[in-house]
Amino acid sequence: MMRKGTVYLYLSFLLACFLGVGTAKAQNSPDEEKEGDMYKNWVSPERHRLSPAINTLLYDEYAPSISKDGKTLYFQSNKEGKGWNSYQLYVAKMDKNGKWLDPEPIKAINEKAGGKIVAGPWISYDDLTLFFCGELEDTKGGMDIYMATRESVEAEFGEPVSVGDAINTGDHESFPSISADGMFLYFSRKKASSEEGQEEAAATETEDDKKGAKGKNCYQFFVSKRNVDGSWGAPTEITSPFTDDCSMAFRVMADNETAYYSSLKTGAKRQAAVKGIRADARDFDLFMTRLQEGGAAWDEPMAADFANHLSAEGFVSICPNDAPNAVMYFNADMNASHEVFWTLVPPAFAPKKVMRACGNVEDSVTGDPVAVTLKFENLTRPNLGYEKNNDPETGEFETMITEGNKYKVTINHPDYLPYEFEWDFTSQESLTNICKRVRLIPKGVDVVVKIVDLLTEEPVDAQLTVQSADNTSIGNVEKKGTGEYQARLEPKVVYDLTAKASGYFDEMDTLDLTKANYGDKVTKYIRMLDETAIAFDNINFATARWDLNAKAKEELEKVYKFLTDYPKLRIRIEAHTDFRGGDAYNLRLSQNRAKSAMDYLIGKGIPASRLESEGYGEGRPTVPNEIDGKQNQANMAINRRVEFKVVK
Repeated sequence: MMRKGTVYLYLSFLLACFLGVGTAKAQNSPDEEKEGDMYKNWVSPERHRLSPAINTLLYDEYAPSISKDGKTLYFQSNKEGKGWNSYQLYVAKMDKNGKWLDPEPIKAINEKAGGKIVAGPWISYDDLTLFFCGELEDTKGGMDIYMATRESVEAEFGEPVSVGDAINTGDHESFPSISADGMFLYFSRKKASSEEGQEEAAATETEDDKKGAKGKNCYQFFVSKRNVDGSWGAPTEITSPFTDDCSMAFRVMADNETAYYSSLKTGAKRQAAVKGIRADARDFDLFMTRLQEGGAAWDEPMAADFANHLSAEGFVSICPNDAPNAVMYFNADMNASHEVFWTLVPPAFAPKKVMRACGNVEDSVTGDPVAVTLKFENLTRPNLGYEKNNDPETGEFETMITEGNKYKVTINHPDYLPYEFEWDFTSQESLTNICKRVRLIPKGVDVVVKIVDLLTEEPVDAQLTVQSADNTSIGNVEKKGTGEYQARLEPKVVYDLTAKASGYFDEMDTLDLTKANYGDKVTKYIRMLDETAIAFDNINFATARWDLNAKAKEELEKVYKFLTDYPKLRIRIEAHTDFRGGDAYNLRLSQNRAKSAMDYLIGKGIPASRLESEGYGEGRPTVPNEIDGKQNQANMAINRRVEFKVVK
């Protein structure tokens, strides 16, 4: 941060930077020529001070964060503050000629801070969420971490909100960075021993003090994983080897496995790029480390000497979509103020390539979206696995995958068979099908039952009962509309169906799924007969007679017309007698009565295949043949009858 009392002392130095000393080439050291050195065959990069549109004279520009396309820069500055620590957040756009335009303040965040410090911006990979730290009204400690979101890259950021109590405590949390997949949030927490003015810190010289840390702020580094519901989980500390020294400015790049930070540790070889800056000056230098395979530890840090040109370099941001060479943005202490620089990154220090992977989840039968929780496992670095929900309205999901890793995606849903697939990004050639169509197979058979009128085929507003072979009702039957039900039933089972509706005869049927498989779709029709649809009177006969009288023939004409109007229906003719006479006699008599009616209809041209006849004798009286022990002639006349039933 800019130190008071240095304005005039360094004015000539800053003017020199503006006039051309702002770009300087690093000098190779003899060690860099050794076989196997990380800089071998690499043209020593130059560091470039950003234009005066970004870097203002005598004020701090600090903690840059670059968008994925490299054309939007976020940073903090105190150029319009009311004091040296009155930092606000700014955003600058690059025009089509590669020139940075004048930055604009991020009003929604700055105004919410009300003049207090907001700092350390970090833009998410999708450019829709800006993370930062600050002292807002609800800040719990020295600083807390917040985020502000927007609907599109053209929109303004909304009001900032805290990332939650799991991360923000009474301590000093600051300078967040987030992985490209949006699932891992990294941040710093100030060590208690580094608080200036603490009596206990002043009383005892620590190991960090011996390394030159006295009077400087040192930090611990943490990571928090996003929960399925979008909240942040309890953070875990990132420990050795690179937190053993006084360190700060920890930032993880988009690949989620390359990290840069600033440290007072030995090993850096700062080059005296500008006259007046001592090459052996004791201050923070940049180091880089990578997450090892297995994900349990980080590599021993390497000094990023290609950028260690000045003093107190830090807060690295690398454009994730740059090719073929990565571009690093960082800030450095120019003694009078901090300024933002950029430089090319040697291949050994560049983050790995990241790629968007996507898909959608749908029902394999209906094609409808299915809301699921997806488990993303990084088989190369298991601790980078996580779970997240897809969009329940569209079924779509997306994530970011990093070159050099293999991923397994698993979906478990109570209504569907398990599903899993892999994305192998261990090389460019191994990666295929990065936008996956997931078609889940229902655990049961998707059954649609349609209940219709037997004669008109119109839907009937009926109640449906589905029972399995053990006579237990099936609970997952959903009414989708008038006369239409949907159920997901187990295959290899026969179900009994019962439909009931006012004004219709009850209808029972079976649904045979013994040959069905998971994911099959079956449509079953139940046809119900309107109680009033067949308005036929019974044909009655004289005692011991089966010949047809004029009234009987008149009724049979109605039956004939009905069969002509509905040529697909069949009729069963059922004949009966009263109770006088023996059983065998009455059975033959009833059979003759049924046959006489059947012969009449056949004689009218109705095919015999559409007709059935059956005699039941005296066994099915409609009314009692006797009343108070005496024969009732009227009732016996009713029982001497022929009835007509529709056969479906």
